[in-house]
Amino acid sequence: MSATLSPVVSDISKAALTERQDAPVFCDVGEEQCAMDPRRPVRNKRYAMPALGVVLSGWFDYRAESGMATAVPGAAVFGNAGEEFSCHHADAFGNKRLVAIFNDKFLGEVADGCGLGDARFHAATLPPGRHATALFGQMRRLAKAPAQEDAAYRLAATALRAGRAGPKSDRVLPAGRQRILSVVRHIESSYQRRCSLDTLADLAGLSRYRFLHLFKQVTGQTPNQYVINTRLRAAAERLMATNLPVYEVAFSVGFEDLSYFNACFRRQFGAPPRQWRTGA
Repeated sequence: MSATLSPVVSDISKAALTERQDAPVFCDVGEEQCAMDPRRPVRNKRYAMPALGVVLSGWFDYRAESGMATAVPGAAVFGNAGEEFSCHHADAFGNKRLVAIFNDKFLGEVADGCGLGDARFHAATLPPGRHATALFGQMRRLAKAPAQEDAAYRLAATALRAGRAGPKSDRVLPAGRQRILSVVRHIESSYQRRCSLDTLADLAGLSRYRFLHLFKQVTGQTPNQYVINTRLRAAAERLMATNLPVYEVAFSVGFEDLSYFNACFRRQFGAPPRQWRTGA
């Protein structure tokens, strides 16, 4: 992949693909942005270190030894040390991901502590939803306060367990997939506004039933679940990046009921927004 990165994130990105002497003590977390030319041939690459990414924007077809799927915003992608993989973008927009690379020995210790048979991820991708959003939250917190062994342990344990349970996407014809991905892009830019089922189905040019069926095949979620998780990720980012009151954050990402927002946030991230923001 051809990436446009800050120097710090470039080290994180390259470490997942090439051997390095200063492997992370536990894991390193940072952002990676890739600008891709869809006309270029897809080339296989190989992970040198275990890696996990959560898609923040854009989408691509991801193929690894354990399977393949279309990775849309909110999805998690996994890579084991020594594993071949490839990414194919349908357009030139590329993608942006939150990336974590793990120390092999540390990941093995986590697997032993969790009673798992091995320290490998057992799925190529995890669709947007509760498990992938939990990974996003843990990664974002670890990026803000690195070198925390407890936080790194929780992230590794969640990734190892989620990878084993990750559902596989059904095959969808290219025309149907493009219709759904056009709606995904609309949600990315308009999640703050009301996204009714009728509006989204009309954007896709599909009946409500057909749209619901295809949307879940492509993304792994219902449209409503996808919108809510997109809003929750945006809220988590704003809680980290600003000092805005919680109610302003909730309303700014599209929630109209503060109690409902608090309940959704706590269920997803394991703590109410104020407590999650401070890390208490």
